[in-house]
Amino acid sequence: MMRCTQTLILFLALLLTNCMATPTSSVRTSETMTTVTLAVTATPRPAPTATVPVVNTATATATVTATTVPTPTPSVTATHLPTRQPSPAPPTATASAIAASEAPMVTLTTNANLRAGPGTAYPVIGGGQAGQTLVVTGRANGNVDGRPVTWWRTARGWVAGSLVTTNAAAQTVPVVADVPPPPTAEAKAKVEVKAEPTPEPTSTLTLTSALPLPDLVVLGPDTQYPVRARVVRGWDYELVDLASQYDIVVYRDVFGMLAHQIDDDNVQRYKSVSRFTESGPIRITLVDAQPHPDPGCPGWGWAPDRDTFVDPLGMSRKPCRVEHSLFPAGDGAGATLPMGWGYHAGTTLAVGAAGPTLADLSTTVIADMLPRPLNIGYSAPDYSQPLYRALGQARREGARWVWSDPFVQIVPGAR
Repeated sequence: MMRCTQTLILFLALLLTNCMATPTSSVRTSETMTTVTLAVTATPRPAPTATVPVVNTATATATVTATTVPTPTPSVTATHLPTRQPSPAPPTATASAIAASEAPMVTLTTNANLRAGPGTAYPVIGGGQAGQTLVVTGRANGNVDGRPVTWWRTARGWVAGSLVTTNAAAQTVPVVADVPPPPTAEAKAKVEVKAEPTPEPTSTLTLTSALPLPDLVVLGPDTQYPVRARVVRGWDYELVDLASQYDIVVYRDVFGMLAHQIDDDNVQRYKSVSRFTESGPIRITLVDAQPHPDPGCPGWGWAPDRDTFVDPLGMSRKPCRVEHSLFPAGDGAGATLPMGWGYHAGTTLAVGAAGPTLADLSTTVIADMLPRPLNIGYSAPDYSQPLYRALGQARREGARWVWSDPFVQIVPGAR
């Protein structure tokens, strides 16, 4: 009975074990159950955080290392600045450049005659001294006593090439093609003057021709100089001679060119209004001198037919400076040229006193009618500067300018 009871208990324990254990577990005693429990707890699933971070970290590190691009070495080298080299010396001026920057000129090597044409068959109309320089405007083949010689045309006449030295610019002047034939002996005798050297510092050319002055001469490339006329017209300027005892003599046409050069520079550099746009051509008129009607105005001139010193607002406080008056102007050496200005008449001049320096004073006064460079303000022009070289060679003697080879003069009339 006892044995049957033990068998039954063992059977029930085995049955209970089969229901609770996995199929792979062996049917054992309580020790077997302990083994099964230990097997289940001994094989836990690894936590996901144990391996995932390691894999991700390794992958990220590999990726960063593989995609890193080093800074290119050539880019650093390319930014290096080269060693600065010294500026090259400016090129030496060539003969053609020098010729372009100076006026064509000849210098007399001896006292010389100045003739009406390129040859000794032409009459003598003036003279020059050794060392004197003259601006040339043309050349031609001529002769001296039957020998072929180059002749140079100046504002005062033709001079033989055997009596001068030339600068580089003189070699560039054109050959004069329309040289008139030599005059007959009778005509030559009427024109020819005594061949006296031109005295320094100035010269006054007086022709003995009985021909009246032409009414108008328009200056151009074919003009024969010197020119005397009732009206001489150039580029935006006009010289009018209404005087009965004095003439305006033009030796070369440079006034208009220089006037526009100065005016253009004022417009471009200082944005000023063009003098020619505002006032038109420059007009200078020579009239006979008359004394001022007011006895309290000695030295002043009077031009009743000219609208000088027009003062429509009556702002003038000086009794001598009224309409038609010419204020006194002189060089302190005996010559005076009273002058006035009007809106429509331009500049009016009259010879008050000739004196030995009238020619120099007249050249200076006419040059003063050029536009004033704005960079000098109200200062008087310095005619010895290169800007004014085309007008002639000028030098100061005290308070006056002395001219050699001037572009224009007022001289005693030949009529």
